[in-house]
Amino acid sequence: LSLMQMAKSCAALARFRERRKPYISLLLDPTTGGVAASTAFLGDINLVEPNSQVGFAGARVIEATIRTTLPEGFQKSDFLRSHGMVDAIVPRMEMKKKLESLLLHLGVEAS
Repeated sequence: LSLMQMAKSCAALARFRERRKPYISLLLDPTTGGVAASTAFLGDINLVEPNSQVGFAGARVIEATIRTTLPEGFQKSDFLRSHGMVDAIVPRMEMKKKLESLLLHLGVEAS
């Protein structure tokens, strides 16, 4: 059932993009499972909170699956930023101001 919801969410996002509107994804701590696997990283702009854990599966599960040790800080916001997975790290209390600035820059009226 959850896989069907992922497909529906991605289809809705495709229809949204046809209207040429930006999709800004906010990754808050934690963003895991199906959300991380599907819609979280599909944003035109991806913002994440400092020190957030973001990933599909836990580190132990991944290590057991790939049979290797993961790098320090794997699935944390700084690691994701340094590897190009997110665009900016923004504290939650500054998120609204950042969103307003981005929307203004993109020519989208914030309400």
